Amino acid sequence: MAFWIRQDQFDVLERDVGIAELQRDVIRRLGERSPGCFAIVPERAIAAVTRLGVERAARRGLTRVGPVRLFVETMILFGSAFDDDPLFPWAEAVLAEAHPTQAQKADRLHDAMMEYLRAVPGIGQERTLAAMRRFEPIATRALSMDVAPEAMRAVILQETRALFPERLDYLGPEGEAKAADQWASLAQAHGCRGGAAVVYALLACLLGHGFATDPLFAWADTLLRGGDMQAIVSEAGLYCERILRFMHKE
Repeated sequence: MAFWIRQDQFDVLERDVGIAELQRDVIRRLGERSPGCFAIVPERAIAAVTRLGVERAARRGLTRVGPVRLFVETMILFGSAFDDDPLFPWAEAVLAEAHPTQAQKADRLHDAMMEYLRAVPGIGQERTLAAMRRFEPIATRALSMDVAPEAMRAVILQETRALFPERLDYLGPEGEAKAADQWASLAQAHGCRGGAAVVYALLACLLGHGFATDPLFAWADTLLRGGDMQAIVSEAGLYCERILRFMHKE
């Protein structure tokens, strides 16, 4: 479900973005390159992500069609809040750089993204798929944990490392501690304590730190509001199963 724009395409698309046009374009490209993907993430979710992406990209100085489309497609790949996610420090760093043109900034984002893909999930997302296979048993075990506040960082790091070690290795000790603390804070803000907070962190590690309000995972917001973490684990497990089947890995 990821589509990259070559550098020569940026120059052609150097005009202000129109939301409706971009929504149609992103949906068309997804449908052409990943037939059947809308059974996992419906078109209305992609349209919502695109609208959100136009807003987030503008805050990063991107308003032209080509660069904004790349930004939106990166959201689809890494989560709608990828640009300030502690898992992806390269994204925020690149987007903060000064460049003469938006196309050059988009090209830098593309290069950084491809470098990360090769280093962590793999170009074919094989390590992400492996983490998806591990998610449900790890999260189910975490639900029963009684975790004291002072132990939360250590337990979150232990469990997220078991889920997706490559993402934690990439961050290094300082980066992974920052991520764990943010996940714990977000979990607390959503009323999650103990094992439920660990599950929240597992989801943030797998789906991105903005998963709770991400249009790609509309089920998350509804279930979090209901406070049923077992239902969230089950729904996330089903999502992982659908992705694995779609990728023909199961």
